[in-house]
Amino acid sequence: METFRYAVALFAIIVYPPVVIFWLIVHPLVRYWRAVGPTLTYAVTLAVLAVIGGVLFIGRHWILAVEYGSGPLLVSLSVISLSIGLAIDVQCRQQLSIRILMGVPELRVEHEDDQLLQEGIYARVRHPRYLGSAFGLLGVSLFANYLAPYVVAVVCAPLLYVVTVLEERELVHRFGDEYVRYQRRVPRFIPRLGGS
Repeated sequence: METFRYAVALFAIIVYPPVVIFWLIVHPLVRYWRAVGPTLTYAVTLAVLAVIGGVLFIGRHWILAVEYGSGPLLVSLSVISLSIGLAIDVQCRQQLSIRILMGVPELRVEHEDDQLLQEGIYARVRHPRYLGSAFGLLGVSLFANYLAPYVVAVVCAPLLYVVTVLEERELVHRFGDEYVRYQRRVPRFIPRLGGS
């Protein structure tokens, strides 16, 4: 169990920060990345992220030096949080292609055939993927119960907010008034629990 908790903590510190950094690299410079094209964009950004992940992996013994043990309450809370995150993720994946999950539409120059997704979970919350990721990271942190994943969660929370603001700026540019009306109707993170 201790080895598995360590592996989960290692996963949290190596995967979550680079994913958030990827979107912080892409969204503010989306026009530049469109001009460069998806292939070069992914080559450059993934190389940067691999270096970041490698540095975190090399420093794992120092980064994961503080751990707090485990217990049934933490495991139970972790399972609840991970289950909520997984349920949100499943609903998102029912409506999103791999291309959308990877951000390919943001990197395309032409957007005439784009349609704003407003059905399913997207009728209740504008950013369910980030919401699901937050629950996932919380669940992983509670299960591992190391200091580092908690720090990652605390740092990633405001960064995910910044990512959503940048992403919404791009979506307003792509979809215009349709997205502005969607913003007024659907909350950013706290889902509407009633019908769509």
